[in-house]
Amino acid sequence: MLTLQLLSVPFFTDRAYEPAMLKNEGLVGLNLVADPASGFGVVYKSRFGEAPIHGDAELYDAIMLTCLASRYDEVHNLDNLNYAVGTLLYYHSDSQGGWMSGNMKQAFETIAEGGVPEVSGAVGKLDFDPKNYTLITHSTYDFWMVYEGQFLSLNYMKRSEGEHSSSPIVSWEWNKTYQQQFDEHMSDIGYPALTGNKAVIIAGSGGWENYRFQADALEYYQMLRNSGYSDDDIILIMADDLAQNANNPEKGVVRRSVDGDNLYKNVVVDYRLEDITYNDLAVIFSGKADAAHPIVLDSGAGDNVLFFWSSHGMPAGLALGDIDHVSGKQMARILQKMSDEQRFRKMMWIVEACYSGGVAKECEGIPGLLVMTAANANESSKADLWYAPYNVYLTNRFTSSIISRLYSDPATSLRDLYNVAFTGTLGSHVTIYNADNYGNLYQNTMREFLGK
Repeated sequence: MLTLQLLSVPFFTDRAYEPAMLKNEGLVGLNLVADPASGFGVVYKSRFGEAPIHGDAELYDAIMLTCLASRYDEVHNLDNLNYAVGTLLYYHSDSQGGWMSGNMKQAFETIAEGGVPEVSGAVGKLDFDPKNYTLITHSTYDFWMVYEGQFLSLNYMKRSEGEHSSSPIVSWEWNKTYQQQFDEHMSDIGYPALTGNKAVIIAGSGGWENYRFQADALEYYQMLRNSGYSDDDIILIMADDLAQNANNPEKGVVRRSVDGDNLYKNVVVDYRLEDITYNDLAVIFSGKADAAHPIVLDSGAGDNVLFFWSSHGMPAGLALGDIDHVSGKQMARILQKMSDEQRFRKMMWIVEACYSGGVAKECEGIPGLLVMTAANANESSKADLWYAPYNVYLTNRFTSSIISRLYSDPATSLRDLYNVAFTGTLGSHVTIYNADNYGNLYQNTMREFLGK
């Protein structure tokens, strides 16, 4: 006779999701959380050193909506905060991650100009009942277990407008339907022999509050110098206002991690951000020096060019200073001209910016160009590693994933680099553009750019 023994396992509500319960190995329960795709959990833990527990994302969104609605009410002389909240929620965005400081700045500017910004929250979509805007219709739940003294996410379940869905893939992995697939058996493209390497590094946003963009640019600079590039091989464009900044307690020092090396050591900045416009970039990339642009990208048909751009972004383009930006169409013109003139063998463009996919998409069709972006065209990228003594983020999440991989394996394939960046960049979708015009991503490696 077959005997079945049924075991009763206690199942807890969110009240058990407390640090005091971590001593109870095997405890399981369900907790309302922020949508992992929003990136709130990653940013919160980076800044405060612990995961959010109860209502942190909801509280953030409530304060955010109140502030935006108050400004909208003031601009339009409504004297009706409820109506202002309803207006903002009616025009919500389907994109994720629109809750960070850069998004809020853009939202307040839109309101000041008389418009209605698209808003999405730390919890994820801000879908409320259209009658009173008081009942949220989109929620995410974490099915968790206490495992080895930590809360381990077993599954995420979503509820939307009365329908329930769940995914068996943990954390950000459940959103992996967005991950691109590449043809492993694609015939590679024939290229001329590699004769040299060049690089262009641009930090398009300056100021102490944008510390992370210049720190990331300097990390790439130092990595390339350590890989054998001379300074003559690298064009570095940045504001250069961190090392001696009044807010910097360590004068002359720029770091990307708390105990990291001084990335400002022996740095040669070729152009200050304040002196650069799109027209200047066009000259620099043309390879034709003049009195105002003595340093240019003098690459040829046998050169691989590594191009890194780190800045704020917008659907229309990439920030180049406080008020200027470069559009995708403008960059496409520059890079297409280089391709037509056979001024690079291969170019790898890595873009760390919000909405960077929109810029990259404009550059599709250019032979030999591969673009990897921190986010697609409809979402923001994510900061990483909040450092309280400096009151800034030291780096960006996408860059952290890329740099870590390149240091550990400079010969990593482009396909593996993409996979590492995609799974390591929670809250935005790392995306590859123009792969069909570049070659087999399984066979092509970063050694071509780092192996001097």
